[in-house]
Amino acid sequence: MNKTAADARRYGMHNLAALRQQKEDAAAAEQALECSEQYPKLKPSQVEVDPSEYRRNHGAMPRGRGSWAFCKVNPNRMDYLDHVLWENGLYGEAKKAAQAKAAELGVEVLYVCS
Repeated sequence: MNKTAADARRYGMHNLAALRQQKEDAAAAEQALECSEQYPKLKPSQVEVDPSEYRRNHGAMPRGRGSWAFCKVNPNRMDYLDHVLWENGLYGEAKKAAQAKAAELGVEVLYVCS
């Protein structure tokens, strides 16, 4: 009998889902700790923003007010939409906010997508 089933018998079956969730949360926290130790903290100013994809698609550098998408991976990947940080407002403000989020995640390069 595995430990989860033994715990469920001891504490009642209604707690089985809660016990599983606690174990998953503990595993996720441990993995996050390992990742934070593996990647050094970046400052937002250390995150490079690459506007080349935007410029190629729109024919101009990004500017103005709008809803801006910043990709954590190259936009040529098939699953790039899973790695997008969305920011609203002026481009400069959105860029700074995206750089701050990327620095927390340990991402060194952001690509401007929209």
